[in-house]
Amino acid sequence: MRESAIEKKIRLKVERIGGLFLKWNGSVRGVPDRICLLPNRNIMFVELKQKGKKPSKLQQYQRDRIRALGFDVWVIAGPEEAEAFIHDLSCWKEVTR
Repeated sequence: MRESAIEKKIRLKVERIGGLFLKWNGSVRGVPDRICLLPNRNIMFVELKQKGKKPSKLQQYQRDRIRALGFDVWVIAGPEEAEAFIHDLSCWKEVTR
């Protein structure tokens, strides 16, 4: 499964629970490429990778800095890890529109 398909699947789930799954277009290198904003001020950072790929040293450094501030940082490499993330979101009630 391509990264774009994984991103879309996660984005749709996040939107169903009333959140936003935004692509980070900032200029800070190594920062996770997605920001997941959920209801009640819950924020997670998500780095999408191809299956079997690992974050670079700079990405690991930035991940550790963000976690030290108390935020969740997910590294999702492939469809199985995406499903685990989506399952983790299942505790959120879906918003009916």
